[in-house]
Amino acid sequence: STLISLFERFYDQQEGTIKFDNIDHRGMAVRHLRTQIALVGQEPVLFEGSIAENILLGCDGSTIDDVRLACKMSNAANFIEDLPEVKTNATDAI
Repeated sequence: STLISLFERFYDQQEGTIKFDNIDHRGMAVRHLRTQIALVGQEPVLFEGSIAENILLGCDGSTIDDVRLACKMSNAANFIEDLPEVKTNATDAI
């Protein structure tokens, strides 16, 4: 996680360089870097709202179909659909 934090420019290294395709990452646009690499923290964080709303945070233009695909690709769909809250509230289903 430290390397990813450095690469995504959450803070800059004090010495040395980090290169991607032989390009110093400090010469790349921060926004572009952060769209290419994901950092998953060790502690889960959920914001108020449905599971789908949490997944869609920061994904402007994404749809519920994108949420379903993301859940399927991350092997989370079955886990989410088996949650008691989802089974009792169809609006939370993915």
